[in-house]
Amino acid sequence: MVVELKSTPIHRTLQRVVVWFRLVALVWMSSLVTATVLDSDASVGWVAAAEIVAVLGTAATFLLARQGLLDSWWWVVIDGAATAFIVVSPGLAASPDLFYGGYGLSWIILVVWAYPNVLAGAVAIAVLVGAQVVGESLGVRSTTWTGKVGGLAVWVVSGIVYGWALWALRVTDVGREEAERRLAEERTQKSLVEARAAIADDIHDSVLQALGHIQVHSQDADMARIASDQERHLRRYLDRISAEHPDGLEVLLRAAAWEVEDRHGVPVEVVSVRDCRRSEAIEGMVAAAREAMVNAAKHSGADSISVFSEVGPDAVTVFVKDGGIGFETSDASAGHRGIDRSIVGRMERHGGSARVSSAPGRGTEVELTLPGGCS
Repeated sequence: MVVELKSTPIHRTLQRVVVWFRLVALVWMSSLVTATVLDSDASVGWVAAAEIVAVLGTAATFLLARQGLLDSWWWVVIDGAATAFIVVSPGLAASPDLFYGGYGLSWIILVVWAYPNVLAGAVAIAVLVGAQVVGESLGVRSTTWTGKVGGLAVWVVSGIVYGWALWALRVTDVGREEAERRLAEERTQKSLVEARAAIADDIHDSVLQALGHIQVHSQDADMARIASDQERHLRRYLDRISAEHPDGLEVLLRAAAWEVEDRHGVPVEVVSVRDCRRSEAIEGMVAAAREAMVNAAKHSGADSISVFSEVGPDAVTVFVKDGGIGFETSDASAGHRGIDRSIVGRMERHGGSARVSSAPGRGTEVELTLPGGCS
């Protein structure tokens, strides 16, 4: 998760916050160092050493930020050691006052920016709390327990608050990028569907109408047959390019319907309400629907077959219906007019089901259901 968060643009934006807060912390500390040297008997050597380390740490922060290395683990460790020294330095200098200002806080912010996880934040807090305890034990400051606890609480609260804030900003940015990506994909898909639909309409209004005219008015039987074959070929092409998914449920069902028409000479009308991407389960469902169409074409005696598919949030459903002779569903001798076991098997392998309803003289309807929608 850390790698994912660090890869976001906001990581680079927050780097500027880390860098400039370090500069503010240096200015803050420098003013306190000046006051300490002028107003106390603290050891100038230790105070100057702390100031030099802070200046070098700030310069290195700017340099590494320009090189893209500010979040390197080795720099976080080195900077942490330098910060720990700066926090301890008032005790080493026997200073009656703390003069490191916000420098320690700037390192906490660096840590939770570079490694936005609980472990890194906890380690940073522990290091600074330990350094402050050591500094208090070495120094000459007279601090009440309330002051000690309050001072330690600053590190703990800062680590938690800044760590949570930077992590929340990153998570929000990840969510925004994901939402923008999905929206872009949806817009692209919509544009493709609209473009394919426009092409289909243009072909329908020109080529298909011309072929239909040839079939009706041509005196040449061969020419009429060629026109008919070309019309069927183009209609299959239009079915593919006008569908929401070029290889989805609707296209597969229409291809199966064309196949049944070619082999058995019975027209099959396909109506689809919403579409579904191709998957193993969808392929199995279409194969089951094809078998139901073949059964209807071979045994129902109907002049046409209707196929209706619907993609809902909880299930995908396909109905294959004919207006043929029908049969009594309770009649075990109905045989091939019922649901073949292969149809049931195809559906059950994917967690689906198949159901038949029929009556003598009222046709037959096969209902195929695949739970779970398009998942």
